[in-house]
Amino acid sequence: MRLSAITAFLAIAAAAPSQARFPRDKVVTVDMQDASIVNVVRLFAEVGGVNVVVADDVKGTVTLKLKQVGWRTALDVALKSGGYGIVEDDGVLWVSSQARIDADESRALDLAAERERKGPLNTRLVPVNNANATDLAAIVRPLLSPRGTVAVDLRTNTLIIRDVRGSGALTTP
Repeated sequence: MRLSAITAFLAIAAAAPSQARFPRDKVVTVDMQDASIVNVVRLFAEVGGVNVVVADDVKGTVTLKLKQVGWRTALDVALKSGGYGIVEDDGVLWVSSQARIDADESRALDLAAERERKGPLNTRLVPVNNANATDLAAIVRPLLSPRGTVAVDLRTNTLIIRDVRGSGALTTP
């Protein structure tokens, strides 16, 4: 991409109305031909005022002609055209191939399932007021993992929940 195109792009982006409360809402008009996808990502990150990390598998060029669209929409379209995606993590945008993102998400789900299958069981006592603990046990049961159990202490009207930490009924402290 020529330097004049970059400066023109930044001038357009800076002149875009900034009435929006969030940077995601900044509107841009873009006309680029055969621009490096990495440079396009960096430009949109500058316009949006966000931190960005571009993986080494992001390569190639993109041609864009967009009028008055949100910068984030323009970024998403540019990335999708090359088979790339974004993961937002604590205020940082991570850009990589969609296949790599999908594989990472799949691994994370597998790890969570493994943790649920092998993780230690925790017990939580939940005193119940203004309701019958036996009635509530029926509501809690579907929220448990396959290893989870719920029992009722009728004397104290208390639910005794035993499950893997972080699953359904044991997610809150």
